[in-house]
Amino acid sequence: MRRKYAFPEWPGLVIFQREDAGDNWYVRFPIKVKGLRPYKIQLLREGGEENGSPTTSLETAKQWALMQYGAVMTAVRKGDAGALFDKSLEDVITEYVAEVQSDRSRGKTAVKRATMAAIPLKRYFKEVGVRLIARITTEIAKGYIDWRHKQVTYRGRSVAPTTVMHEMQILNQIFDYAIDKRYMRHEDRPKATFSVSLKNRTKRDGFTTDEWKVLEAWLWEWPKLTLNGRTRERREQLRDYCIFLYYSGMRPGEAMNLLNRDVHLLEQDGGEVVILDLHEGKTGERDVVAMPEAADAIRRLKSRKIATGQNDPLFINDKGGKLGVPSTTFSRMLDDLFEEKEIDLRMGRTKQRRTPYSLRHTYADTRLLQGDVDVFDLAENMGTSVQMIKHHYKHARNSAKAKELTYVKPEYRPKPGSIEQLEAEVRKANRKKAKPKPKGPKFPYLVLAEDEE
Repeated sequence: MRRKYAFPEWPGLVIFQREDAGDNWYVRFPIKVKGLRPYKIQLLREGGEENGSPTTSLETAKQWALMQYGAVMTAVRKGDAGALFDKSLEDVITEYVAEVQSDRSRGKTAVKRATMAAIPLKRYFKEVGVRLIARITTEIAKGYIDWRHKQVTYRGRSVAPTTVMHEMQILNQIFDYAIDKRYMRHEDRPKATFSVSLKNRTKRDGFTTDEWKVLEAWLWEWPKLTLNGRTRERREQLRDYCIFLYYSGMRPGEAMNLLNRDVHLLEQDGGEVVILDLHEGKTGERDVVAMPEAADAIRRLKSRKIATGQNDPLFINDKGGKLGVPSTTFSRMLDDLFEEKEIDLRMGRTKQRRTPYSLRHTYADTRLLQGDVDVFDLAENMGTSVQMIKHHYKHARNSAKAKELTYVKPEYRPKPGSIEQLEAEVRKANRKKAKPKPKGPKFPYLVLAEDEE
């Protein structure tokens, strides 16, 4: 420091001139808040304005230091001391993701979304030159939407609108986190949202009943076409995985979270009931009632001798760990079906490549068409909303309700007979409806008044 002045009545409050800053005065405010830096240093400017010229007068510097010190102490008393420091946006995003990852109440989907969204968010704000969380405006935040839509995935495809929607939700959660931590004032919070209506969301095609019969037969045949023992075992595991998804309707990732202790095969009313305790799902915990046909696939999965403990995953890899969603193997299986039998089930009418998730859609279509399940019960069993069921599976619901929607009461059905007979029936009905003609003269006699006689 070239020159320095300490306020005796305010311990720790100091104004000074730096060796490399000419005659400009700086102030050092003492901040006695746990978890924050002990001091805040800033340049003193004329009028206390952010864009004012630097103060070079000692007396003026004293006045503005005392006035701003009062604002600093007010912020400390209100618990807003964190807002006094310029927090970098990258640090705030990193802190938020770390908090989500450490929160045990968060599902794996929420953790994965926050972790993945942090990558493009950091890249965008770096490109637009915004480094501090307090410098983000609504316009800059909204700019992320157009910027993200222009990006492509590692497969060369455009980013899905629902992905952008989820990332904007994460960004707004980061803003809320910054406000809670006093990194940003509530009145400075950017207002930027992006939503995708159900009409603009396309459902990945499932399989029709005939397509599933062909696919199921191929799933049994495919493992026999290889001589490699490990490859055969993986194909058999994929077979049981697909059959399990088809008869349970679970999300592919949810099925991978099942442990052996979560699967219950029960006898009820002379039949078998499959109950699945899902502890880590997209919509939280729920019990899933699968079709009885899933039981055989479960028994085959449990018969593997890699790991059969109650706390071991139902779908397990060669090393005894939890198996990942076999999307690549599923695609290869459909490719081989096309090459061997010239049956193309790789894409549906929406021209989207089918994935293991297509089996979940097939389950919903099947239950609505072939079963007598209520929409509310189906939505609860699948861990989704009634609105989503009605939107994505309305064709199946209408087909299932076709008998009720086209029912005509017997009294309103066309009567059998020739046209002449029907015409006679109509004439007879019309005669019954006709009003009787009044009796008496057509024109009643007029009664004249006495003066008119």
